Amino acid sequence: MRSTLSIDNEINQSISKSHYRSEINGLRAMAVVAVIINHFNKNLLPSGYLGVDIFFLISGFVIMSSVSGHATRNLGNFLVEFYIRRVKRLAPALILFVLTQSSLICLFDPLPQVSLTTGMKSLFGLSNLYLLEQSTDYFADSTTLNVFTHTWSLGVEQQFYVLFPFLTWLTGFSRQSAKGARNLFWVTVALLIASLIGFISLYSSNQSAAYFLMLTRLWEISAGCLLFLGLQHSNRFIYGVKNLPPAAVTIAIIAVLFIPLQFAVFSTVAVVMLSAILIACLRPETPSYNLFTRQSIVYIGLISYSLYLWHWGVLSLSRWTIGIHWWTVPFQVAVILLLAVVSYRYVETPLRQAQWSAVRWRNLAYGIVALIIAALVITGLSTKLYSKLFLDKPAFASRIAAISPQNASWNEAACTTDRASSRAIGVNFDQCNILESGRSQLDKKHLFWYGDSYAGQLSLVLSVISNEAQLPTNLFTALGCPASQFASTAGETEKGYCSGVFRKYLAYFLGKSKAGDVLVLNNAFHYWKPEDFLIDPEGGLNFQNGTTSFKHYVQEITQLSDELKQKGRRLALVSDIPVLYRNPNICSYWFAQMNNECTSEELINVKANEYRRSVSNTIQSNHHFNQKGGFLDIYTPTRDLLSYAPDNYAEIYRDKAHLSKIGALRLKNSILAFLRQNQLLS
Repeated sequence: MRSTLSIDNEINQSISKSHYRSEINGLRAMAVVAVIINHFNKNLLPSGYLGVDIFFLISGFVIMSSVSGHATRNLGNFLVEFYIRRVKRLAPALILFVLTQSSLICLFDPLPQVSLTTGMKSLFGLSNLYLLEQSTDYFADSTTLNVFTHTWSLGVEQQFYVLFPFLTWLTGFSRQSAKGARNLFWVTVALLIASLIGFISLYSSNQSAAYFLMLTRLWEISAGCLLFLGLQHSNRFIYGVKNLPPAAVTIAIIAVLFIPLQFAVFSTVAVVMLSAILIACLRPETPSYNLFTRQSIVYIGLISYSLYLWHWGVLSLSRWTIGIHWWTVPFQVAVILLLAVVSYRYVETPLRQAQWSAVRWRNLAYGIVALIIAALVITGLSTKLYSKLFLDKPAFASRIAAISPQNASWNEAACTTDRASSRAIGVNFDQCNILESGRSQLDKKHLFWYGDSYAGQLSLVLSVISNEAQLPTNLFTALGCPASQFASTAGETEKGYCSGVFRKYLAYFLGKSKAGDVLVLNNAFHYWKPEDFLIDPEGGLNFQNGTTSFKHYVQEITQLSDELKQKGRRLALVSDIPVLYRNPNICSYWFAQMNNECTSEELINVKANEYRRSVSNTIQSNHHFNQKGGFLDIYTPTRDLLSYAPDNYAEIYRDKAHLSKIGALRLKNSILAFLRQNQLLS
């Protein structure tokens, strides 16, 4: 599931004919078809997403070809002409797509703000940064529901376009200086090496950053630039590459597209290298050349930008509605082709070829104004209109009433923070007492409950128990934060905020609690996944990845348990819960009743749950927590709820990873048993 780069659909007409190569469009066709197959069903072509990497390479090759045909000694003229060509090529089709999809997603998504914001950012080449900010895992199934996830690659390309003309100008290439090509070549080599090192090193520690950032994708575009420069000069190496058999290289590329996802770094580097070799060795009168220059295949390459834009939109809306079945595929392919052809023939091509104004700078201004107007339309949709467009308002209203976790007994606003917060850690934790719990009853034991959104999802059931049993309870949630004094998430706005909040709460617990009181830590376990990246704000610990972080965490909670035990207090932990592939509420709407992704087999995220269970088992097997009252298992009763009511996932869950208030209330007996084990209840 990976998006494709915005594709230069035709080599600019003003490029000299010696630079135009029709087989490039054939390679584009192969790349876009691979991506579309992967997005239909990633099991059919596991690395089909690598088509995007082929497009990055092609973009570098084509943009260098374009610049070489527009040499000038006036920087202002050069920049204006460069950006006019980029805007006229990319903006019209993108604006049409974004406005259409923004309107359509409001029909099916009752809360479309994430999609709409992504679409608006894509107009200005910023959607990749927005998706990174949202900690998006591009390979997660949930990304398919954002109709603009694929536009991240537009951001990479457009950010490259900010850098590229200055690079060619300063090196002298665009001014046709004597050593301009040589200067540009070696500067590009340096950028390629630095970017490739960054991509490889960052992929293991922060995959999302390696995936979405332009700087970690620059090496692929740079490879295309170097390829163009290299082919302009003959030497023994270039001659040898040009004479390689293109059929063998093509077969090798196709083979790479079947490599499993876990070898992504290797396959990414391999497909870029092989594609560069293929461009170099494709020559007339070879079977591969004849294949790549067939009229039908070249046409697929010509419409590949529009194909890329619309295919994701059609598939994403399908996943909101009817799903993707074997019998729907022909219709979905037909719709994708129809939309792409219409976009290419009636929007992309005529507006690219038209003269928008006789005054050059106005051509650029018109494009920018059109982008701003489109962004304003989306802003209007995201603030007022989307709720009026949604097609199943009654079902959504009933879902809100059923899943709302709010309750009057707990001050959620005052007792919730999150990792994106930058406010000072000055919370008055006394505000977090559940109001009707009789907190002033000093003769009773007290319950202190701290965690992230997984603690917040239990706020209602904890309030019910606290009020019914008159159990003094204090609840505080730090969203997106592990309950650790040392480990913080790399996504914090303020470094060390998460660990600082927990240290504050721990100090509060030690100051307010007495012998027999219990501190419960209730967090999701995804923080400790091997691919996740945590930090030690103090710099004393080496958290290379989630695995090493988890080892430190087990040591930390073990030591904390010993310290609290010496003070007559107790530390307990809560398990994770099963997670789903997607928000089950989608399945409750009338337009999704045929959706094949709404079956229990498709909803349960088996791989993620296996990992979460392994973390739970590791903690529960620790002798500090395997005693009665040391560990609250809510995974098992939640799993049982799902197995008993496979058609009621939307009633039990409020989204793909959190319980609704109904689901939480059904854990009441499990929590009561846990409290009795801790002698908090008679």
